[in-house]
Amino acid sequence: MEPALDALIERPLVPADQELAQFSIGPEDEADLAAALERVAAHAGALAGKPQEVALRWAMGRVMPTFVGRVAPQRVREMLIDRLTKSTERTEG
Repeated sequence: MEPALDALIERPLVPADQELAQFSIGPEDEADLAAALERVAAHAGALAGKPQEVALRWAMGRVMPTFVGRVAPQRVREMLIDRLTKSTERTEG
């Protein structure tokens, strides 16, 4: 909510519905999120051997700026844990 409220305050002349549209969940968000997870997982190998929390913080930092206000951070976190775990299993196996 904070980014949405900031946007409304910073641009008072823009109609509220237009300003808030950027924070709405859209049908393309799922595909965009899946693509972002794939990109992050493809580069996560560089963190091999690091604690999972380190890799997760790095991945969240890569994914969340695009999805702030559109996708719940907890959901992104859970999806990243799942995706990074699968990526690690593939490189180890």
